[in-house]
Amino acid sequence: MIAIKIKKEQQIQQNAVNNQDITQTGAWKRALSDQQEFNDAFPPDLKNLRIYFPDNKNILYFEVEVRPDHSFWAGGLIVFTVSISLDYPMTPPKVLCKKKIFHPNIDLEGKVCLNILREDWRPVSSLKDVIFGLQMLFTQLTNPTDPLNKEAAELMLKDQAQFAQVVKSTMKGGSYNGVLFEKIA
Repeated sequence: MIAIKIKKEQQIQQNAVNNQDITQTGAWKRALSDQQEFNDAFPPDLKNLRIYFPDNKNILYFEVEVRPDHSFWAGGLIVFTVSISLDYPMTPPKVLCKKKIFHPNIDLEGKVCLNILREDWRPVSSLKDVIFGLQMLFTQLTNPTDPLNKEAAELMLKDQAQFAQVVKSTMKGGSYNGVLFEKIA
């Protein structure tokens, strides 16, 4: 299901590229400026973050790899896709987690609950803010009181030791309550 949504976003981007010179749009120019900003903020030798452009000709679609080192998800590799619409920066980018993860703020379809992607988005917000937010989802910004995955949130609030055990198990490709998770650790 997640792969289908990612392919759909890529197809939308490709159609936009085919229908106009996308490099002349405000979205492209702003994304290019944001790219320089996050290149300065996140050096390429960071161990816990990698930004990858599958198509180096399209800066409106990229992936962010987060490797948490001090949280329940330590040792995991969590990959997000970031799709920027031609309305950017008036609308936030669309972010999806590529694999199922047991996390209060990421649902089983890969949708991400991060305020910067919703009500806190402003045209002055940048891709650096989004990437920083994705990193923080695995530390300070984990928020079980505003969940997309209610089951994960309830367990995190009720029993952190059991929550930690379920996170580790699901990261290794285990299942929880009948849901099989892909290996990310």
